[in-house]
Amino acid sequence: MNLKGLVKAILSVLGVIGFLMLIPTMIDPLYGYSVPIAFLYLGIIAVLLSVASSFIEAEPLTAVESMVVVNLTWILSSIISAIALYKTIEVPFIDAFFESVSGFTGTGLTVFRNLDYMRPSVLIWRSIMQWSGELGIVVFAVIIFPYFYRIGLRVYVAERPLKLEASFYRTAIEILKVYSILTAIGFLIYFYTGMTIFESASLIMTTMATGGMSPYDRGYEVVFERSPITYIPVIAFMFIGALNFSLLVRVYRGELEVLKKSEEFRLYFYTTIFTSFLVVASLILNDKYDLWRGFINGFFNNVSAISTTGFNIGSVSTLSDTTKVLLTASMFIGAMSFSTGGGIKALRLLIFIKKFKLWLLKIVSPTPIKKALTIDGVQIDEDDVSNALVFMVLHALVALTGALIVSSQGYSFVDSLFEVVSAISCVGLSSGITSSIAPIGVKATLITLMLLGRLEYVQIASIMGYFVWRKAV
Repeated sequence: MNLKGLVKAILSVLGVIGFLMLIPTMIDPLYGYSVPIAFLYLGIIAVLLSVASSFIEAEPLTAVESMVVVNLTWILSSIISAIALYKTIEVPFIDAFFESVSGFTGTGLTVFRNLDYMRPSVLIWRSIMQWSGELGIVVFAVIIFPYFYRIGLRVYVAERPLKLEASFYRTAIEILKVYSILTAIGFLIYFYTGMTIFESASLIMTTMATGGMSPYDRGYEVVFERSPITYIPVIAFMFIGALNFSLLVRVYRGELEVLKKSEEFRLYFYTTIFTSFLVVASLILNDKYDLWRGFINGFFNNVSAISTTGFNIGSVSTLSDTTKVLLTASMFIGAMSFSTGGGIKALRLLIFIKKFKLWLLKIVSPTPIKKALTIDGVQIDEDDVSNALVFMVLHALVALTGALIVSSQGYSFVDSLFEVVSAISCVGLSSGITSSIAPIGVKATLITLMLLGRLEYVQIASIMGYFVWRKAV
């Protein structure tokens, strides 16, 4: 085991967390609060350790070692954040850890109460966690620490295996540039349409990250009631945040035609429209909403669900089971591949649909059919098809297992399934189960599911693969 390489890579990534933790220390004094000492000390320590790690000579990491780094950095980042939150606002450590995992995974489920009166540093930190976590902390490490790229290239590939440029380093820079520009544009639009500077900064970070955390207990709805026009940019940026990074970069370069040509984008767009109308119909027929309110709430909440953002208008917990099931289906499907969103992703759904169509053709055809499965004119390897289908089945099995565990605590199965799918798809909509008074077992289950969903079950795959390999050998 390359211990020096592991330590160097982990400390490099944690150094990014350290830099980010220093930002909240500059926010509180602006609002008359004292500097959050825990954030200051932990941030400085993490940065110094990261700088010190640059003097460690290490060999490049293997694929297995990179998986270890990815898993450990997500957990350690959440632990460091939890310590800062625990010391700053004196909440139970399990709640601080839950909030940190939810933040870095871009889920948005929250167990914090009285957000309306909480320190600005904590509120902005929740948004920073989502913004950086969904982009990928490793992306920042690749850019900030030149030595990280040499030993940790496989870590980047394990977390975000998307290559747009000649190198992954240039790809990371391009992704961060477009992500930052869209965030800045969103901030200006949010502010122009009626949000305060603090609301604009907090909410655009969690919108672009499809995270959904908000500085208010009632979430975005507080802003919507005061300034309804913000509905339009928020719903637009939720949709944009769920798009494939490669499409976003190409659109930024002026290649607008890629949207029309992309089969995955077309499926995601039409699925969003179709499922939104279903939710609107259910709100009107089952929840007795009037036509206007049903349309506004239905479209917003469903776009939030399928983009895996997690904002909501109205109380989700009071909705009918039919509406909850429809929203659960949207959360299960999720966003596009290589985006900040979660779920099974539109690309896997597209592969499933095309494979199903080929299967039907082979059944009814009188002669053997040898037709390859293609997407955007590119033939999809059978291994990739199998991987997509296995992931969909695994996602469903984990959801059902999690729902059974949560429902055993006395919650209804529909509410439990809704909450679990929200966790594993990294959404953040809640049926009312997630709260500070939820049983520790429920919190622990949701924490586990958020981590599994964010890394797309690489932990389960690694463990199962290891035992299968041992048996084969």
